[in-house]
Amino acid sequence: MASKWSKYGKRYCKEWEKETQLKDWLRPVTGDDKNAACRYCKCEIRAHHADLLQHMATEKRVRNSRPLSSARLTTMGFTKSPPPKTTPELELKLACYSACHATINSVDHLGELVQPHTACGVKLHRTKCGALITKVLAPCLLEDLVKDIGASQYSLLIDESTDVANEKQLAVVVRYFSTSLNKLVTTFLGLFTLEGSSAQQIAQGLLDFLTKVGLDFTRCLGIGTDGCNVMVGKNNSVYTHLRQKNENLVLVKCVCHSIQLCASKAVEVLPRSLEFLVGRSYSWFSHSSLRLHEYSKLYQLINNGKEPLKLVQLSGTRWLSISSCCKRILEQWDELKLHFTLCKDKYRCYDAEILSEMYKDPVNKLYLVFLNPVLHRALEFHELWNNIELWNSMKSFSPECILSQAKPPHQDVPLLKLFKGDIGLLDTQYRQLCFLPWKNVTKNDIASFWVEVLHFTDASGERCFKELAEFALSLLSLPLSNADVERVFSHMNLVKSRLRNRMRNEMLSAILHVRYGLRFRGVCCRDFEPTSKMM
Repeated sequence: MASKWSKYGKRYCKEWEKETQLKDWLRPVTGDDKNAACRYCKCEIRAHHADLLQHMATEKRVRNSRPLSSARLTTMGFTKSPPPKTTPELELKLACYSACHATINSVDHLGELVQPHTACGVKLHRTKCGALITKVLAPCLLEDLVKDIGASQYSLLIDESTDVANEKQLAVVVRYFSTSLNKLVTTFLGLFTLEGSSAQQIAQGLLDFLTKVGLDFTRCLGIGTDGCNVMVGKNNSVYTHLRQKNENLVLVKCVCHSIQLCASKAVEVLPRSLEFLVGRSYSWFSHSSLRLHEYSKLYQLINNGKEPLKLVQLSGTRWLSISSCCKRILEQWDELKLHFTLCKDKYRCYDAEILSEMYKDPVNKLYLVFLNPVLHRALEFHELWNNIELWNSMKSFSPECILSQAKPPHQDVPLLKLFKGDIGLLDTQYRQLCFLPWKNVTKNDIASFWVEVLHFTDASGERCFKELAEFALSLLSLPLSNADVERVFSHMNLVKSRLRNRMRNEMLSAILHVRYGLRFRGVCCRDFEPTSKMM
């Protein structure tokens, strides 16, 4: 009885070209699917798998393949290509790139573009990419951060905001001294959705979050917030609830927010017309390229061809932004006055008429001339009176003071009440520190001085000032403002935008962990190397 192959015949199979022992020399025959070709011997073989294996072992094929072997190519000046990366490693790198610079949906096309050019068979689409970001990259980077913090004392910066999906988010930023990097580090710790806006709910949510990531709240030295009542009120605030868990917790109000509030209250005594002048001058040009072009031609005619600088938009919540607005308007006052005088008759616009009259009034210019240096000074203001006692106490740990022979005894240093350890040992180190020569004693880099003290060893190889140096470095981790947590919200709005408003909080937090985790390591996606735990 004849077999089925004698009736139908066997055909060339493309899958044979993927086999390790056949892929180097096996090729199809054009127009004939019943035979296969050997590119070494320049001959045809019947398209039977057994015949192909038999031809591979012949002396003729082995002899013809020697000039094209990898060793022969190396001696002829060709170099062997590096071994391809493993599939998980390459997929993690692509997922890391997506979290840093692209959207998750774009991975559907990116994976298909990369797949033909890789030998390891990458298969990556948005579902798998999202899982790699949320389940592998972000948890591992967060674990590395918590491990780096260890048992060190740290400070927290917290603030709440509402994203584009009207969900209340609480961002948490940690500031601590990293013993592995030998420097103070301020980085993103986490982001979670608030279940309510009360002080107790915010405080409990923060404590639950710290427990979840594995940080001991009793090691928290200070907390930085803005000046709203729910955060810093005397009776029922987030700070008072947290103080019940950590009685030595130091509160640091944000300097920037306090200055904004002071400026906002101060300008209430000024005429409201000033805000109208600054705001409407910007909006006059912001939505009309024709008006901007006409003003540019007028400005160039007056100023010998120079291009005018654009006016600055006035922020509704950051009143100190009027400083740059006033400065820009004063620099172009005469040109703007002439422009609105011409536009008043040309466009017959009520706003142009009002602005023209205001620019002609010298009192308005006098107000702006008065405000310009005052607001500029406010922008340079970096001290808050409520925290002045705290920063004065920290002077005791400056190199100039602590190395002085006339320094006060440790009992007179107020911040020593925050030290948790052997006070007698700390007193001994405090008194002996001034008897040794130190290199990094500059006023501008106190952290370098204490890093040198931390790593100083005696004849027996022990770090004899370890406790004092670690305590001083933990004090330096106290936050000055919550500008870093505001930057987190800027990143949050870039990631969860109006076009991506359905993004879940888990994915949003994971993407921020990846971005800040790479910044913490000092690398970007092209330099990122997955760890063994990620693999």
